[in-house]
Amino acid sequence: MCFNGLILAAVKAGRLDLLVGGRVHWLTLYEVCDALWRESVLLGGLTGEEAVSVVDVVADVVGEMGVLGVRGSEAEVLRVAL
Repeated sequence: MCFNGLILAAVKAGRLDLLVGGRVHWLTLYEVCDALWRESVLLGGLTGEEAVSVVDVVADVVGEMGVLGVRGSEAEVLRVAL
């Protein structure tokens, strides 16, 4: 399971304490939104309103986490990739 799936699993289980203080990649919220869209639109497991409620909770939790990005390290990221 990817980290995005772990975030959703923690939210669904009511275990937000497992996430607070952790760190996530800056794209994580986009990926979580995509997972919620899939669960709502493609799988029908959530209504649109439920998906929005879940992403609101996730956004609050991510606000309590460190968000990792490449800003200021772009050249180093490319060097490692090369």
